Amino acid sequence: MADSKYGSFDLGNFESIFEEQSTGNVATLSMDNIDFPDDLDLEEIESLLDIRASTRSTNTSANHEMKSAMQVDDKPSQIHRFKRLSNNDLLRMDDHRQATSTKRNTKWGVKLFQDWSFEREGRTVGFSTITPEELNTKFRVFYTEAQPKNQETRCQNMPAAHAAEYHKNTLKNVRSALKRHLNDIGRDIDIVRDKQFKSANDMLDAKLKHNVQHGLSRPTQHKSIIETIDLMKISTYLHSASNPVILRYKVWYDLAMHFVSRGLEFHQQLTPTSFEFAVDDSNVEYVTLSHETKQKTIQGGLSSDEALSDKRMYATNGINQCPVHALRQLLDRSDPNAGSLFSHCNKDALCSPDTHNIWYTVTPVKKYCLGVRGFIQRKKRRIAKEEKKEDGKAIYVSAECP
Repeated sequence: MADSKYGSFDLGNFESIFEEQSTGNVATLSMDNIDFPDDLDLEEIESLLDIRASTRSTNTSANHEMKSAMQVDDKPSQIHRFKRLSNNDLLRMDDHRQATSTKRNTKWGVKLFQDWSFEREGRTVGFSTITPEELNTKFRVFYTEAQPKNQETRCQNMPAAHAAEYHKNTLKNVRSALKRHLNDIGRDIDIVRDKQFKSANDMLDAKLKHNVQHGLSRPTQHKSIIETIDLMKISTYLHSASNPVILRYKVWYDLAMHFVSRGLEFHQQLTPTSFEFAVDDSNVEYVTLSHETKQKTIQGGLSSDEALSDKRMYATNGINQCPVHALRQLLDRSDPNAGSLFSHCNKDALCSPDTHNIWYTVTPVKKYCLGVRGFIQRKKRRIAKEEKKEDGKAIYVSAECP
């Protein structure tokens, strides 16, 4: 490079020059501090120095910004990013971990075991202090000796041999209830998978096989399917007239059919804001849910499967049979302050629905009052009430007659 027309580029030790400037040994870095050859392009060197100085300034500001971001502000912020829950709030949150029916089932299973222990040994079991080995010994006997009470009442619906034995699913349910109770009180014990309880589980398995071999195990009873003729009757009833009661049943039926819900928890969680109305590519209107819902087999949580979120309820031809139109009508007829989709009917609207715009109150309908089951239960209570009145009249008449 010495023979080049630009001369030599040996400018000395640049790093030492910048170090001297940063420590204060050099007051100012300028063109006078460096010896340049006569034939060197000074403008080019000045641009290079400007770039280096700009780079050092940028790095310094970046380091300062990083240090500022990593420092914790000692002053408390007025607006908190995260929630702040009290101990009572945490306890209420933990209480929602199990459904009410699950808690009731756990209580029943523990009571069954404690009743057996008190009858056999004269004392109940302290689940907080008993060792796994002792608990395994008790479970081994309990699984074989457990039997239902009120066998005479059970004999009215099944053979006497079946009435004296628990169903296989009931025994498994009792074991699951005892397992939940041990977890709830803080015991690190799994009576289903731990090796300490292998002999008890083997005895339960032998008990179930013994019942099957000796004809003591009755088959599982499933709900019968709705026949086609009954479905036609339901459809005829739901489209027979437009009044608050029929409209509410129609929307309940349409949601159950289109979103294939299981259990009674689904409809109870729906609110007027639970639905989103949209139109597909073919310009057909449909409805989807705007939030997840808890169902019989989908309770949420870490170990729960996620419910399908792509279920749709499409509009159909004909206003009287369109499920989307019925849902819109129910929303329009509901009180603006209602917090539940299904509410009690307004008494005045029941008498004259055409003269009232609001058909439903803000009082939500109870879970067991919805659906066919609730309808049948109310009908049975009404019939029993009428029969009681007739019996009272008959007794009064017989007392008056000589």
